[in-house]
Amino acid sequence: MPPSHDPPSTMDGAAPLGTSWLTGSHPDTRHAIGRLAWLLPPYGVSCSVLGLAVWMGLLHGWKVAFITVFSFGGLAVFYALMRSGWHLRHREPTLAYARVLFSLACVALSYALLPPVRGLALQYLCIILVFDMNRLTPPQVRAAAIAAPVLIVGMLLVAVHLGLSTADVDTEVINLAMAAAMGPVLLIVSGTARRIRRQMLDTRTELTRTLDRTQALAIRDGLTGLYNRRHLQQRLAEELLRQRRNHRPFCVALLDIDHFKQINDQHGHASGDAVLRAVARLLPAAMPPTALLARWGGEEFLLLLPDTALAPARDVLQRLHQAMAQEDWPGLVPGLKPVTFSAGLCQSVSTDEVHRTLERVDQALYEAKALGRDRTIVQEAP
Repeated sequence: MPPSHDPPSTMDGAAPLGTSWLTGSHPDTRHAIGRLAWLLPPYGVSCSVLGLAVWMGLLHGWKVAFITVFSFGGLAVFYALMRSGWHLRHREPTLAYARVLFSLACVALSYALLPPVRGLALQYLCIILVFDMNRLTPPQVRAAAIAAPVLIVGMLLVAVHLGLSTADVDTEVINLAMAAAMGPVLLIVSGTARRIRRQMLDTRTELTRTLDRTQALAIRDGLTGLYNRRHLQQRLAEELLRQRRNHRPFCVALLDIDHFKQINDQHGHASGDAVLRAVARLLPAAMPPTALLARWGGEEFLLLLPDTALAPARDVLQRLHQAMAQEDWPGLVPGLKPVTFSAGLCQSVSTDEVHRTLERVDQALYEAKALGRDRTIVQEAP
């Protein structure tokens, strides 16, 4: 009988069987049935070869029929368990260990009833354990290695006792000794394969983490952890396209920390960096969940408020001013005066390009500074 190995993975994780009425709707069920489906071709080929041997007069037809019914009947039971959802209660939803034991039983049955194919059955025994060992725990591998010769001896004794088969004692002793000797070898190979697999998984995990860090660095500002200018420019362009489709407004605000140069001159650049990090911590806490804040450059921050009209946007900026006023700035940098910001705010117009929206909000920020700072000036839509 053929090995119960898993199918190769697919790009989307889908099972080989593509219709939901066969595989069910649960992803684990589809995956488990997909793996089970990969047993059908090798089982079918094996039974076809046995059928050819019957046609040639080498094997008894009823024995081959019994093995065929036993093999495909077992697959049908596994399929019924998976379709019912029973397998989802197990840590290994593909029931790999149970499938291994079933395949061993098929091999043992073939060995007991079909003397001409006993050598081939032992070869399949090796293949079963080798292909499935990377999905079994070490205790399961040991149990499978012990179960293999036990099942073969047990079924062979029953078959001989019932007169269903014959056995040459010397030959069977050698065969069974070979089957028993496979256990320690398989345990060694299993341990090596498991270590290699663990190293591969660790390497893949580390590569994934490195990729995540690289992607984060590509869109994040290194000092504040906020989004960087390039990323928010992309989001602004996307938001403008969305506005043209659904006609929902969005607002943009440009914030500039007041007298930031004096902070650097009087307290040092390290204190200036601490202020930038504090601002990056304070402002998001007072913003709506959908808002996006980016460090635009130096001490400037750009705020994107999707699906927001001017009146709610003013309220958001007011909360940001209050958050800055409530912060203990001398506790952050001794002798530091309260830190404030000036801001320009505008609502995007669907007929404008992104650069035009940024020009308008920059003009509003310039006016806020000219009027005394620590305030937000709204640039009305033209």
